[in-house]
Amino acid sequence: MAKKKARRQKSPENKERREREIVAVRRILPPLAKDLWPEARRIQRRWTAWLGPTNSGKTHEALVRLERRGGSYLAPLRLLAQEIHERLESRGIPTTLLTGEERILREESRHLSATVEMGSTTDLAPCVVIDEIQMLADRERGPAWVRGLLGSPSEEIVICGTPHSEGALRRLAEYAGVEIEVCHTSRKTPLEVASDPIPLDRVPDGSIVVAFSRMDVLTLARYLRDRGRPVSTIYGAMPPELRRAESRRFREGEATVMLATDAVGMGLNIPAEYVIFSTASKFDGRIDRILEPEEVRQIGGRAGRFGLHERGLIAGMDRRTHQIVRRQFSHSVPPLSGPFPFVPDYPIVLSASEVIGSTNLEILLSRLHASIISDAHLRSGIGPELRQKASRVEQLAPLLPLSERWLLLFAPENRTTEYEFWRWVATVGRIGSGLSPTVRAPEIREIAGRKEGEEALARITLYRWLSLRLPHRFPEYERALGLYAQVLEETRIILEREGRARKGRRRES
Repeated sequence: MAKKKARRQKSPENKERREREIVAVRRILPPLAKDLWPEARRIQRRWTAWLGPTNSGKTHEALVRLERRGGSYLAPLRLLAQEIHERLESRGIPTTLLTGEERILREESRHLSATVEMGSTTDLAPCVVIDEIQMLADRERGPAWVRGLLGSPSEEIVICGTPHSEGALRRLAEYAGVEIEVCHTSRKTPLEVASDPIPLDRVPDGSIVVAFSRMDVLTLARYLRDRGRPVSTIYGAMPPELRRAESRRFREGEATVMLATDAVGMGLNIPAEYVIFSTASKFDGRIDRILEPEEVRQIGGRAGRFGLHERGLIAGMDRRTHQIVRRQFSHSVPPLSGPFPFVPDYPIVLSASEVIGSTNLEILLSRLHASIISDAHLRSGIGPELRQKASRVEQLAPLLPLSERWLLLFAPENRTTEYEFWRWVATVGRIGSGLSPTVRAPEIREIAGRKEGEEALARITLYRWLSLRLPHRFPEYERALGLYAQVLEETRIILEREGRARKGRRRES
């Protein structure tokens, strides 16, 4: 079957048809990708960039402008969107919260706090703040930052990021036809590499120990707990509410050491004097590689909280790791360079469908990818992973409307939830013959441990994401909210029980 399909694809007739379709799609695309967002090109006048290292107050400066003018804050993490929402609300500023899984609507608000993927290219705003702009270059999430920067219909875009993004931002501003002002911020406390490695059994109180997988974080945490050290843990798969609780335990001294993945480097407000790397390499989704200089600075920059510490110190846990950390920290960070990836919005996909006469999502993405002409600034971000996902959606749910299949492409499934996700897609894909199948919120068995709790929360989170976008297919959003709160509380009780048991064992010993 696969060989027959390959022969059909390579036949002269199919090749000619493909080339005709690419030419047709190319005609609906503007010559320059920046013009895919014409409303933004018409309205944007000025970019203001606050660039500096971690702990330098750049986000604070941007938020001062946002509070005064009104508009949107676009965050790299749901947790940060929630924190800024709470900050604005605590100052008496009604603020809407919009993330992939939750919406808190304030009808009278002039302010929005959202994850960057939720940024609008149609709603006008006086000001839009985009945090962690260096994520433009990220292979998977970069298109969301490109869309926010070039697609937000706002007179003023306020940008926060690292100094090595300055050159790229100046070039993109010229490309977009807007003025740019760059403001530099400096760290409020110096950041240094410790003179020697710091082994795990000599980690000082008030330290963050960094690993690069959930398993490594939990293994290191167990080592310290078994030796009587109260610790907190943070990693990417942890629900934001638990991350916040673990961060609070560390801030308030209930935990003396934090074990975390590099998720800790993305703007979380965690006061630590030391950041200690357990390893100097990480798996980036394709290969194991040495940390880049920018990663060492971004993660290590969490050390040394202004007002609490005179300086921040970073170190490796062993001699080799320490040497690599020192070397990478001393290297200058190469400038950010394009072209940066982007993915066209749905209206372009719909137009492509009309000109080639097909609603097959895999074919549409393939033709768009081949039609996009890269320039010095932007390139197609329709990578093989996205096209493979489109192929599977087509196999399981070919009768769903194109708009719904498009939304399914961006569902945030992961290794924990991928089985559930594709089972749900197959279920809602069984439309036809008058059927309109729906998916109920996931059934949750008894939560016996931390891992089960986190996996259940991940499944419910995915359901909430789908329910907000396809409520007629996933109709139990309110029930999912209640389930989430229930499982979250059960998981917290389990963590507290584990903590009390460890304290009891320490007293007995």
